[in-house]
Amino acid sequence: MGYLWTPMFRVGGALKTLKTAMPWAGGPTRIELDYVPLYERRETINKKVVTLHQGFRVRVMMTFAIGSTMSDHSILADIVNALVTQDRLVELTLENNTKFKPVELVRYEGPDPFDGKTFSGAFFKLQVETADVIPQIPPIGSGVWMP
Repeated sequence: MGYLWTPMFRVGGALKTLKTAMPWAGGPTRIELDYVPLYERRETINKKVVTLHQGFRVRVMMTFAIGSTMSDHSILADIVNALVTQDRLVELTLENNTKFKPVELVRYEGPDPFDGKTFSGAFFKLQVETADVIPQIPPIGSGVWMP
């Protein structure tokens, strides 16, 4: 049995369910998770390495294929604009309306036209990172992205 992500953003309290808010695209076509370890590594005077592990920060990369009318891009633009606004809280869950976590913008790319044809649509990429650090990574088969 695999796992299934259901990404939803909460922007200033308003829920944006990507699967239904983006009728043409149906949400992201690809979701990649990266658990980035945080640690401090030091050398003692005797050249022994001492590593202090602090946990993991979760990065989520979403790829969107948005069709020719580009109407679904307005939802993505709302999320990205909120991520770069200082007083707006943007939260993400991948678990169908549970475990929302505050996120920050890492990267936004697009438009990248389908086969170089701007009239047919474009790919967009959005990468966010959790503001909080988690102590351990969850087993991926559990369908849980955050402990």
